[in-house]
Amino acid sequence: MSTGKLFTCIIPDKPGTLEQRLKVRDQHISNAKDLNSKGLLVAGGGYADKHPDEGESFNFKGSIITFRAASQEDVQKLLDTDIYTTTGVWDLPNAKIYPAIEAIRKD
Repeated sequence: MSTGKLFTCIIPDKPGTLEQRLKVRDQHISNAKDLNSKGLLVAGGGYADKHPDEGESFNFKGSIITFRAASQEDVQKLLDTDIYTTTGVWDLPNAKIYPAIEAIRKD
């Protein structure tokens, strides 16, 4: 497991990028699993305005990710190279990176 500090990121999607997000999602998830296996990505997923009703799709609005890294700059590098950034899905200039402290966790 990687040692380091926790950072929780809230990254909005750019408007109109849902189709692109879904197109590259498998690659994004594959990379996320790799970062998780290295102890860098603690938890992550998408967020929306609401949970979908039965039969509806999840209407992604962005991502929430918690990383374990040495510095906020290291987290920024991970975000900068993510496929959601390089293909124009994430609105990175409006992303927030917050220092975080874990209080409770169930494995």
